[in-house]
Amino acid sequence: MILIADSGSTKTDWMLLEGSGQCRSFKTLGINPYFLNREEIIGIVKEDRGLSAVADQVKELHFYGAGCTEVIHIEQISGAMRTLFAQSTVEVKTDMVGAARAVLGKRAGIAAILGTGSNSCTYDGEDLVYSLPSLGYLLSDEGSGMYIGRLFIKSLLFGELSLEIRNAFDKYYGLTQADIITATLSKPMPNRFLASFCEFFAAYLGDPAVRALAKQGFRDFMRVHVASYDNFENLPLGFVGSVAYFYQEPLREVVAEYGIEDVTIIRSPIEALGRYHG
Repeated sequence: MILIADSGSTKTDWMLLEGSGQCRSFKTLGINPYFLNREEIIGIVKEDRGLSAVADQVKELHFYGAGCTEVIHIEQISGAMRTLFAQSTVEVKTDMVGAARAVLGKRAGIAAILGTGSNSCTYDGEDLVYSLPSLGYLLSDEGSGMYIGRLFIKSLLFGELSLEIRNAFDKYYGLTQADIITATLSKPMPNRFLASFCEFFAAYLGDPAVRALAKQGFRDFMRVHVASYDNFENLPLGFVGSVAYFYQEPLREVVAEYGIEDVTIIRSPIEALGRYHG
Protein backbone atom coordinates (compact mmCIF):
# COMPACT_ATOMS: atom_id res chain seq x y z
CA MET A 1 0.00 0.00 0.00
CA ILE A 2 1.06 3.57 -0.75
CA LEU A 3 -0.01 6.38 1.57
CA ILE A 4 0.06 10.04 0.50
CA ALA A 5 -0.44 13.08 2.72
CA ASP A 6 -0.98 16.71 1.73
CA SER A 7 -0.81 18.83 4.86
CA GLY A 8 -1.26 22.44 5.86
CA SER A 9 -1.54 24.06 9.24
CA THR A 10 -5.31 23.50 9.42
CA LYS A 11 -5.94 20.07 7.88
CA THR A 12 -4.23 17.09 6.29
CA ASP A 13 -5.69 15.15 3.36
CA TRP A 14 -4.58 11.51 3.17
CA MET A 15 -5.01 9.05 0.31
CA LEU A 16 -4.30 5.32 0.61
CA LEU A 17 -3.61 3.50 -2.66
CA GLU A 18 -4.54 -0.14 -2.16
CA GLY A 19 -3.80 -1.47 -5.64
CA SER A 20 -6.09 -2.41 -8.55
CA GLY A 21 -7.30 1.17 -8.74
CA GLN A 22 -8.74 1.13 -5.22
CA CYS A 23 -8.11 3.98 -2.81
CA ARG A 24 -9.37 5.38 0.47
CA SER A 25 -9.33 8.93 1.81
CA PHE A 26 -8.82 10.24 5.32
CA LYS A 27 -8.68 13.67 6.96
CA THR A 28 -6.87 14.72 10.11
CA LEU A 29 -5.83 17.96 11.72
CA GLY A 30 -3.03 19.86 10.04
CA ILE A 31 0.56 18.77 10.67
CA ASN A 32 3.01 21.66 10.54
CA PRO A 33 6.37 21.05 12.25
CA TYR A 34 6.68 24.76 13.05
CA PHE A 35 3.77 24.41 15.49
CA LEU A 36 3.81 20.75 16.58
CA ASN A 37 6.41 18.54 18.21
CA ARG A 38 7.02 14.89 17.34
CA GLU A 39 4.68 13.52 20.01
CA GLU A 40 1.85 15.83 18.98
CA ILE A 41 2.23 14.77 15.35
CA ILE A 42 2.07 11.09 16.32
CA GLY A 43 -1.01 11.78 18.44
CA ILE A 44 -2.89 13.44 15.58
CA VAL A 45 -2.38 10.48 13.25
CA LYS A 46 -3.15 7.86 15.92
CA GLU A 47 -6.50 9.51 16.60
CA ASP A 48 -7.68 8.42 13.15
CA ARG A 49 -8.78 4.81 13.47
CA GLY A 50 -8.66 4.21 9.74
CA LEU A 51 -5.01 5.21 9.47
CA SER A 52 -4.09 3.28 12.61
CA ALA A 53 -5.74 0.16 11.24
CA VAL A 54 -3.58 0.08 8.10
CA ALA A 55 -0.34 1.40 9.63
CA ASP A 56 1.49 -1.94 9.42
CA GLN A 57 0.43 -2.49 5.80
CA VAL A 58 1.80 0.76 4.37
CA LYS A 59 4.99 0.13 2.41
CA GLU A 60 5.51 3.58 0.91
CA LEU A 61 4.67 6.98 2.42
CA HIS A 62 4.87 10.36 0.66
CA PHE A 63 4.27 13.34 2.94
CA TYR A 64 3.89 16.83 1.47
CA GLY A 65 3.58 19.56 4.04
CA ALA A 66 3.70 23.23 4.88
CA GLY A 67 6.79 23.97 6.95
CA CYS A 68 8.79 21.05 5.54
CA THR A 69 11.68 23.13 4.25
CA GLU A 70 14.43 23.07 6.88
CA VAL A 71 16.32 19.83 7.62
CA ILE A 72 15.30 19.90 11.28
CA HIS A 73 11.60 20.03 10.37
CA ILE A 74 11.88 17.37 7.68
CA GLU A 75 13.57 15.06 10.18
CA GLN A 76 10.86 15.82 12.72
CA ILE A 77 8.14 14.70 10.32
CA SER A 78 10.19 11.75 9.04
CA GLY A 79 10.83 10.46 12.54
CA ALA A 80 7.18 10.67 13.49
CA MET A 81 6.07 8.92 10.28
CA ARG A 82 8.63 6.11 10.67
CA THR A 83 7.30 5.53 14.19
CA LEU A 84 3.72 5.40 12.96
CA PHE A 85 4.35 3.42 9.76
CA ALA A 86 7.25 1.20 10.78
CA GLN A 87 7.15 -1.01 7.66
CA SER A 88 7.22 1.91 5.23
CA THR A 89 9.80 3.95 3.40
CA VAL A 90 9.20 7.66 4.04
CA GLU A 91 9.59 10.65 1.72
CA VAL A 92 8.96 14.16 3.12
CA LYS A 93 8.69 17.13 0.76
CA THR A 94 7.30 20.65 0.94
CA ASP A 95 3.72 21.38 -0.07
CA MET A 96 5.24 23.27 -3.00
CA VAL A 97 6.70 20.02 -4.40
CA GLY A 98 3.33 18.37 -3.85
CA ALA A 99 1.61 21.12 -5.80
CA ALA A 100 4.13 20.83 -8.65
CA ARG A 101 3.77 17.06 -8.91
CA ALA A 102 -0.01 17.41 -8.83
CA VAL A 103 -0.37 19.99 -11.61
CA LEU A 104 2.64 19.16 -13.78
CA GLY A 105 3.13 15.44 -13.24
CA LYS A 106 6.44 14.44 -14.85
CA ARG A 107 6.70 17.62 -16.94
CA ALA A 108 9.10 20.44 -16.15
CA GLY A 109 7.45 23.81 -15.62
CA ILE A 110 6.31 26.40 -13.09
CA ALA A 111 3.95 25.57 -10.24
CA ALA A 112 2.09 28.00 -8.01
CA ILE A 113 -0.05 27.87 -4.88
CA LEU A 114 -2.85 30.42 -4.51
CA GLY A 115 -4.71 29.86 -1.26
CA THR A 116 -4.70 31.91 1.91
CA GLY A 117 -1.05 32.63 1.00
CA SER A 118 0.89 32.28 -2.23
CA ASN A 119 4.11 30.73 -3.46
CA SER A 120 5.72 29.44 -6.65
CA CYS A 121 8.61 27.34 -7.92
CA THR A 122 10.31 25.98 -11.02
CA TYR A 123 10.15 22.19 -11.27
CA ASP A 124 12.14 19.62 -13.27
CA GLY A 125 9.49 16.89 -13.49
CA GLU A 126 10.40 15.31 -10.16
CA ASP A 127 11.56 17.93 -7.69
CA LEU A 128 11.74 21.64 -6.98
CA VAL A 129 14.54 23.47 -8.81
CA TYR A 130 14.17 26.98 -7.45
CA SER A 131 11.59 28.86 -5.41
CA LEU A 132 11.44 32.53 -4.55
CA PRO A 133 11.45 33.24 -0.81
CA SER A 134 8.09 32.89 0.91
CA LEU A 135 7.97 36.16 2.86
CA GLY A 136 4.53 35.89 4.45
CA TYR A 137 1.47 38.09 4.29
CA LEU A 138 3.08 41.32 5.52
CA LEU A 139 5.80 41.43 2.87
CA SER A 140 4.50 39.34 -0.01
CA ASP A 141 1.72 36.77 -0.77
CA GLU A 142 0.71 38.55 -3.98
CA GLY A 143 -2.36 37.00 -5.59
CA SER A 144 -3.33 35.10 -2.46
CA GLY A 145 -6.70 35.08 -0.72
CA MET A 146 -5.31 37.49 1.85
CA TYR A 147 -3.92 39.84 -0.81
CA ILE A 148 -7.07 39.93 -2.93
CA GLY A 149 -9.35 39.96 0.12
CA ARG A 150 -7.51 43.05 1.35
CA LEU A 151 -8.07 44.77 -2.01
CA PHE A 152 -11.79 43.95 -1.85
CA ILE A 153 -12.23 45.18 1.73
CA LYS A 154 -10.26 48.37 1.14
CA SER A 155 -12.40 49.23 -1.91
CA LEU A 156 -15.58 48.34 -0.03
CA LEU A 157 -14.74 50.59 2.93
CA PHE A 158 -13.69 53.45 0.63
CA GLY A 159 -17.08 53.25 -1.10
CA GLU A 160 -15.62 52.20 -4.44
CA LEU A 161 -17.89 49.17 -4.91
CA SER A 162 -21.56 49.25 -5.82
CA LEU A 163 -24.27 49.84 -3.24
CA GLU A 164 -25.70 46.42 -4.12
CA ILE A 165 -22.45 44.70 -3.12
CA ARG A 166 -22.07 46.80 0.04
CA ASN A 167 -25.63 45.99 1.16
CA ALA A 168 -25.16 42.29 0.44
CA PHE A 169 -21.87 42.31 2.34
CA ASP A 170 -23.41 44.00 5.37
CA LYS A 171 -26.33 41.57 5.37
CA TYR A 172 -24.09 38.51 5.03
CA TYR A 173 -21.39 39.42 7.56
CA GLY A 174 -22.89 42.06 9.84
CA LEU A 175 -19.46 43.62 10.34
CA THR A 176 -18.89 47.28 11.04
CA GLN A 177 -15.82 49.17 9.85
CA ALA A 178 -14.55 49.07 13.43
CA ASP A 179 -15.00 45.28 13.54
CA ILE A 180 -12.90 44.88 10.40
CA ILE A 181 -10.14 47.19 11.57
CA THR A 182 -9.99 45.47 14.97
CA ALA A 183 -9.78 42.03 13.31
CA THR A 184 -6.94 43.09 11.04
CA LEU A 185 -4.92 45.01 13.63
CA SER A 186 -5.59 43.39 17.00
CA LYS A 187 -6.73 39.79 16.55
CA PRO A 188 -4.75 36.65 15.63
CA MET A 189 -4.37 35.51 12.01
CA PRO A 190 -5.53 38.61 10.10
CA ASN A 191 -4.40 36.87 6.91
CA ARG A 192 -7.07 34.20 7.31
CA PHE A 193 -9.65 36.86 8.20
CA LEU A 194 -8.99 38.80 5.00
CA ALA A 195 -8.80 35.65 2.86
CA SER A 196 -12.21 34.53 4.17
CA PHE A 197 -13.93 37.27 2.15
CA CYS A 198 -12.84 35.78 -1.18
CA GLU A 199 -15.71 33.28 -1.08
CA PHE A 200 -18.25 36.12 -0.89
CA PHE A 201 -16.70 38.25 -3.63
CA ALA A 202 -16.35 35.28 -6.01
CA ALA A 203 -20.11 35.52 -6.53
CA TYR A 204 -19.64 39.07 -7.89
CA LEU A 205 -16.99 38.44 -10.52
CA GLY A 206 -19.43 39.73 -13.10
CA ASP A 207 -19.09 43.18 -11.55
CA PRO A 208 -16.36 45.12 -13.39
CA ALA A 209 -14.86 46.61 -10.23
CA VAL A 210 -14.62 43.26 -8.42
CA ARG A 211 -13.15 41.55 -11.48
CA ALA A 212 -10.61 44.37 -11.91
CA LEU A 213 -9.44 44.01 -8.29
CA ALA A 214 -9.01 40.25 -8.68
CA LYS A 215 -7.01 40.76 -11.86
CA GLN A 216 -4.89 43.40 -10.14
CA GLY A 217 -3.92 40.85 -7.49
CA PHE A 218 -3.12 38.20 -10.11
CA ARG A 219 -1.06 40.64 -12.18
CA ASP A 220 1.02 41.37 -9.09
CA PHE A 221 1.49 37.62 -8.58
CA MET A 222 2.51 37.02 -12.19
CA ARG A 223 4.94 39.95 -12.16
CA VAL A 224 6.68 38.89 -8.91
CA HIS A 225 6.30 35.11 -8.83
CA VAL A 226 6.22 33.94 -12.45
CA ALA A 227 7.80 36.52 -14.76
CA SER A 228 10.98 36.48 -12.68
CA TYR A 229 11.78 32.92 -13.84
CA ASP A 230 13.90 32.44 -16.97
CA ASN A 231 11.96 31.39 -20.07
CA PHE A 232 8.67 31.51 -18.11
CA GLU A 233 6.55 32.21 -21.19
CA ASN A 234 7.56 28.90 -22.78
CA LEU A 235 6.95 26.69 -19.75
CA PRO A 236 3.70 25.03 -18.63
CA LEU A 237 2.17 26.74 -15.62
CA GLY A 238 0.06 25.03 -12.97
CA PHE A 239 -1.96 26.50 -10.10
CA VAL A 240 -3.20 24.79 -6.94
CA GLY A 241 -5.52 26.28 -4.34
CA SER A 242 -9.03 27.50 -3.66
CA VAL A 243 -8.36 31.07 -4.83
CA ALA A 244 -6.91 29.88 -8.14
CA TYR A 245 -9.84 27.49 -8.60
CA PHE A 246 -12.74 29.83 -7.77
CA TYR A 247 -11.18 32.81 -9.55
CA GLN A 248 -9.87 30.89 -12.52
CA GLU A 249 -11.62 32.99 -15.18
CA PRO A 250 -9.88 36.29 -14.30
CA LEU A 251 -6.71 34.34 -13.47
CA ARG A 252 -6.64 32.77 -16.93
CA GLU A 253 -7.21 36.20 -18.49
CA VAL A 254 -4.18 37.59 -16.65
CA VAL A 255 -2.01 34.58 -17.51
CA ALA A 256 -2.94 35.04 -21.18
CA GLU A 257 -1.62 38.61 -21.00
CA TYR A 258 1.81 37.06 -20.39
CA GLY A 259 1.55 34.85 -23.46
CA ILE A 260 1.29 31.56 -21.53
CA GLU A 261 -1.12 29.06 -23.09
CA ASP A 262 -0.37 25.81 -21.23
CA VAL A 263 -2.20 26.38 -17.91
CA THR A 264 -3.61 23.88 -15.40
CA ILE A 265 -5.72 24.88 -12.38
CA ILE A 266 -6.87 22.48 -9.65
CA ARG A 267 -8.37 23.10 -6.23
CA SER A 268 -6.64 20.38 -4.19
CA PRO A 269 -3.58 18.27 -5.04
CA ILE A 270 -4.39 15.02 -3.23
CA GLU A 271 -6.20 13.18 -6.05
CA ALA A 272 -3.61 14.21 -8.63
CA LEU A 273 -0.84 13.08 -6.25
CA GLY A 274 -2.59 9.73 -6.11
CA ARG A 275 -2.24 9.46 -9.88
CA TYR A 276 1.39 10.63 -9.72
CA HIS A 277 2.34 7.87 -7.26
CA GLY A 278 -0.14 5.24 -8.46
